[in-house]
Amino acid sequence: MENINDLLNFHFKADTFAKMGMNVINTNLIDGVKNKISELKEISNKIDAIGSGVDKSIDINPILAYINKYESLPELSMKNEKKVLRALCYYLSEINSNNAISDILQSLERKWQNSFYCGLIDYVFQFWNPVSQNFCRVRDFLRSKLHSYDGTNSRYIFIRDNIKYLENNGPTILGVELKLGKKPVLSCTEALGMSEQKISYKYFSDVIYSYYKYKFEECNGYDDLVKVLNLHNNSLTDKSVIPLFITRKKNLTTSWKDVLESLSKQRIGDCENNAKWSLPIEVETDRHEMLKQAQNMIRIWTNEKYISIYFEKCVDDPRRKTFWLKYIKDIERIRIAGSRVTKQTMSTDVRLIQLLHGKFILGTNNTRSDTSAIIMQIRGKIYIEFSETGNALYVYQEHNLPINKLFSCFTIQSINSLKRTNMDQLIDTSYWNGYDNDYGRMVHIGEWEHRLSNYISRH
Repeated sequence: MENINDLLNFHFKADTFAKMGMNVINTNLIDGVKNKISELKEISNKIDAIGSGVDKSIDINPILAYINKYESLPELSMKNEKKVLRALCYYLSEINSNNAISDILQSLERKWQNSFYCGLIDYVFQFWNPVSQNFCRVRDFLRSKLHSYDGTNSRYIFIRDNIKYLENNGPTILGVELKLGKKPVLSCTEALGMSEQKISYKYFSDVIYSYYKYKFEECNGYDDLVKVLNLHNNSLTDKSVIPLFITRKKNLTTSWKDVLESLSKQRIGDCENNAKWSLPIEVETDRHEMLKQAQNMIRIWTNEKYISIYFEKCVDDPRRKTFWLKYIKDIERIRIAGSRVTKQTMSTDVRLIQLLHGKFILGTNNTRSDTSAIIMQIRGKIYIEFSETGNALYVYQEHNLPINKLFSCFTIQSINSLKRTNMDQLIDTSYWNGYDNDYGRMVHIGEWEHRLSNYISRH
């Protein structure tokens, strides 16, 4: 007879409740919120940048529409011309036409006034892109005007006197100088006379990267790293800086690994998703290589956690744990399949916080059962181990899996649906040397580790 807890499907454990609370919100929701926050920051930055520099009576949208359609400025009244030009300085990123940019720069030159500086400076730092022809033309125009500036505005004077920061390698120079001066990386905006919130501007991507890269051995704490990346909120920077710490940090402690693993999942994505762990083609080769190396290291760290925790908490089988830990570098993808009880057991382990989401497959017919499985992919073959004593190892090829698209599903009918009990032996030992089948089942008896190691090596 079922007890009251089973009847009500109520399996509360007070000692694990607090830990479960840390993993209530799934990563998809977190990512969605972060994307919206990012969008709001961009709007806020634009509003902040425009400030009083743009006359609110000017409706810039129809002017932009005309420019992008006809690749030239519309006829402007003498009364509104300078107001429109001042406003356009903030919206140059929305103009793609070479002819239109030329037309605007000629008009700025003809009607020049110092109030144009603010918008041009904001555009250059916010949309920094030295590989863009239009960007370089605007930046060069700004530099030429700054050279002749003789006013009293301290910000314009500073940028004029430090025009090197507007060179292609300007961000790199600034990052190195901050590091040499033992100044915090967050002071990079202050160094250019900007508020801290402007750290989200693209210009500061290379500033932050060069800061951490130069004399990397001096980078000790990770609190500033997390804060800087969150404030900057730039994907290119995330994919450049986080790999620096993963690949170059010597003698990584458990706490450092946990931080970097969590940070990479939050800010880059699942290490199985190659699309997220990639950079634009124009980015230098060493960053591409470092990102791939970091992705591989994160995958290994994650595999180690899954195997260790699964064979400790769900199976308690030291032999199988020891065996599969030898292959953490070879495992390309990994999943856990089981009941809600299994998921609760694993999710309460602090080592798996934020890592279990998207990696667990629920068996809908046995939501309270302790039966579970760990699914591993190695070079196109799928190895499935089960928690129950006496269960065989099942090895499938990707095309003959019992569950279609196993690595992309979140529910299955039952754990038993992962078994094809009529399969041949994986390793036939009836002959002296034995022989392998491409797929099959293997019972864990005798020196099974030796036989399975040879099989994996041959396949």
